Amino acid sequence: MMLKTSKKNQSYWLTSVFFTLAQRLSVMLVGIGSFLILVRVLSKDEMGIYALFFTIITIFEVTRDGLVKNALIRFINISPQEDNSLIQSTALILSLVYTLFFISLVLFGAKYLSIYWNTPQLTDMLYVYTVTALISVIFSHIEYIQQANLNFKSIFLIYFIKQGLFFLFIVLLVFIYKEVSLYNLAILQFVAVFIATIAGIVSARKIVLKNFRFSTAWIAEQWSYGKFVLATNLSSQALRTVDHFLLASLVSPQAVALYNTSVRISNLLDMPSKAVAEALFPKSVQKKSAGHGNEQVAQLYEQTTGSIIAVLAPMCLFIFIFPEFIIQIIAGSKYLDAVPVLRIAVLYSLLLPFQKQFGTVMDATGRPKANFIVNFILAIFNTIIVYYLVGKFGLTGAAYGLLSTIVLGLFINLIILRQYFGISIWNILKQMIIFYNIVLSYISNYIKYFSSKKKIFK
Repeated sequence: MMLKTSKKNQSYWLTSVFFTLAQRLSVMLVGIGSFLILVRVLSKDEMGIYALFFTIITIFEVTRDGLVKNALIRFINISPQEDNSLIQSTALILSLVYTLFFISLVLFGAKYLSIYWNTPQLTDMLYVYTVTALISVIFSHIEYIQQANLNFKSIFLIYFIKQGLFFLFIVLLVFIYKEVSLYNLAILQFVAVFIATIAGIVSARKIVLKNFRFSTAWIAEQWSYGKFVLATNLSSQALRTVDHFLLASLVSPQAVALYNTSVRISNLLDMPSKAVAEALFPKSVQKKSAGHGNEQVAQLYEQTTGSIIAVLAPMCLFIFIFPEFIIQIIAGSKYLDAVPVLRIAVLYSLLLPFQKQFGTVMDATGRPKANFIVNFILAIFNTIIVYYLVGKFGLTGAAYGLLSTIVLGLFINLIILRQYFGISIWNILKQMIIFYNIVLSYISNYIKYFSSKKKIFK
């Protein structure tokens, strides 16, 4: 019986992580492709505005996920089947209300923000995105319900369509129409999301909401859980984006373009952590709801975090040694000023999995409030130190500020995880060694296999 369970768990991790990694990899590759083109056809000012636009909409999408996604996944997995439509209906209501709130902020404040940052194109781009945001309510709901049902293959499909179409549109604009504007990019993003949403509705037709059921009790229940994750994600986004906004305010949009180039490269290193986190969250919920103790959750955290860092370490080392080479390939020689920032970004990228998996475990085990408090403290600290260091050192000051915050967060996270779950940094390091031993064992076995084949052939 234990053997069957082990095989089932192994199958879950192989399938879920494979498709989440495939999704992240496709998003990453398309993002790199789009960036490689745009960074060469847009000016530094335009790239700075484009970075600010995506920073703003990312804050909205990530915070909406925080309010709705984790609550939906949690309650779908721990509640009776008959409550499914109530849970989905509530998630849609919360998602729509939050989206309308964001749209009202854009309609009221986009023009003033553009004037403050001296980025006139930003206003029209945000106005176009208000329509995209409404469509994305359905797109996001489909993603949430697919993840709640552990259907990572369908999530990969809809993201592949969305990102692939957007990249195709950029290629057509640049190489056929030979004209690219920031406004057109916002329009094309809307079209890609719309088509991907239709594909998502078709793929999720068997599990998506069929009859809408309103319940104030469920709204209160999901809001009670989701509000802390919302606040956590808002704090987390402040942690990751305040540097962009302060550079735009205190330096220039060109500084944002340079800084964002290094951040985009370092974000590639965050892909394994995000993929594993998406697979880890529903599994942690199931472990906890099935009556497994904190020891099981601790083991999941230590294994996943140790494995992620083991994967990241060689990549970080390579980028740290050859940052000029990386920037030259991805952005071109006019962005070489970003080299010092990239070196710093690589250092904090190696520490981010601790923060990412900490949040996943805390939310999955019903402790979103503790996760929020930690992120809120770090966001306040980060805003203060980045403001000071940007004023003193400019571009590199933003990176040093974020690195300081991530280091502080690492110590806080490990203290809390040890208190709640008995998680140890030494066990995480052991998991790294175990990961490397497994990889070396596979390589050794393959070498022996091919060597034996050659001998037979001779």
